[in-house]
Amino acid sequence: MSFINKLPLTTFTLPTGQEVETRNILKTLVISETSKRDSDIIKRKNGTNVSKLENLSHQIYGDRKSLFWLTTHLNDIDSFTKMPLPAANFESNIPNRFPGKVYYIFGAKVVPNILPGDYIILYTDTNPNPNPASWKIAGKIKEFDLKFRRIVVEKEVENTANTSSLSQFPYLYVFRENNDPVSSREYNIGRIENEYEKILSIYDTGLNGIELSPFRKLDAKGNITDEYDFSDTPSVDTILYKLSVNLNTDISTFYYDTIEKEQIRNNTKNNNIKYLENDLAYETTSYVNTLLSSTFKRGQKIIIQG
Repeated sequence: MSFINKLPLTTFTLPTGQEVETRNILKTLVISETSKRDSDIIKRKNGTNVSKLENLSHQIYGDRKSLFWLTTHLNDIDSFTKMPLPAANFESNIPNRFPGKVYYIFGAKVVPNILPGDYIILYTDTNPNPNPASWKIAGKIKEFDLKFRRIVVEKEVENTANTSSLSQFPYLYVFRENNDPVSSREYNIGRIENEYEKILSIYDTGLNGIELSPFRKLDAKGNITDEYDFSDTPSVDTILYKLSVNLNTDISTFYYDTIEKEQIRNNTKNNNIKYLENDLAYETTSYVNTLLSSTFKRGQKIIIQG
């Protein structure tokens, strides 16, 4: 562990509040991307069934603790979010990490003056001044996404005492903390998504296809045109309008990339573990230990050769 012992000290606060002194593994050298892509020296292990970094290192290098640093540096593991996890565990936890809701504005209209921290409330009472007791859904707004004309809400709450159902396209009510209304009844809620299923981008066929602007127009047969409508109230033939209404089949053949798909891709990438054969791993570690004990220039490159 001589390499680890040369790293700078830092303090780490435990959940109990206790502070412990440890080594900061992030304040250290960087292995070049060229070396990490060199198939002559880099070996790969696809998939892992371990959930701890030290166990992952042990799986690759056994009890050779001095080689632990290579696991983090070769695989760009600089935070818990980049730690490879077993696919089943990772995928089942995505809804917990993204627990909110996404509400599209019906007709893809721009709702002005919505700020993070405002509150959205949906009522089952459709009268102009709904009975306060008729609220069904409430949540704190995280953002208003102009690209898709939608409201992203942090984890929402439901009024279980109200057994009535929301209308198909309920009116949108937004309030600030001082209880002042922000939106008027000219706006309705259209498509609703779970946050982890939130659409990030649209493609004509798949990720390797053409990314489509949500403001792009379709012709009468549902084919993509070269026209766009970026207005605050886009026409009914734009992709976004059809998506916000969520009733039209013209856009059902497109590929929709979502948070969930992106997260799974990232974890799959993280699970492609890079490592060095033992002899080269020891040689590299020995050289780096010698380098850290000397004076060297910031940005100096090291070439690893097999």
